[in-house]
Amino acid sequence: MSRRTLAIAAAVVMLVLAAPVFAQIATTSLRGVVTDPSGAIIPGATVTVTNGATGQSFSANANSAGVYIFAAIPPANYAIKAVAKGFADQTKVAELLVNQPATVNFTMTLQAVSQEVNVSAEAETLNTTDASLGNSMGNGQLDSAFLAGTVLLALRSVHDWYELLQRRPDCAASSHQSRHGG
Repeated sequence: MSRRTLAIAAAVVMLVLAAPVFAQIATTSLRGVVTDPSGAIIPGATVTVTNGATGQSFSANANSAGVYIFAAIPPANYAIKAVAKGFADQTKVAELLVNQPATVNFTMTLQAVSQEVNVSAEAETLNTTDASLGNSMGNGQLDSAFLAGTVLLALRSVHDWYELLQRRPDCAASSHQSRHGG
């Protein structure tokens, strides 16, 4: 055999042996649309697929139409996560099979906004022992209230004494006589 024939035979053998290697390179594709709750598209959302078995991940951004595309990725079970500013992260799980394009759409939910407001002011004193209401008083108000209370107390005492005298038979007659001139 000549060298040339030997080289051609070696090339043919290598191609025959390499054919199964090329057959084992299989891929699949994934695409989808990222929208908000009203159905409006969310351009720029980041979608990441993570292979559950190997941990290998791939990322893509949604285009101006809200579409993301992974044109050629290895088939596997993937966690597919969509992230967009102002929206809650969302994760879905899908098994992507060889040469079977898959579509996984995301409808993002609004992210809860947490805002802390600190207000600094003088706290009012609360009465937690009973349901009574009260106000604070200055010295002038206390003096006026004390004087009014003393007058009311004195009037109440006179009234009570009068009532007491009216109930006693011996005092009631003399009281009646003294008022009517007799």
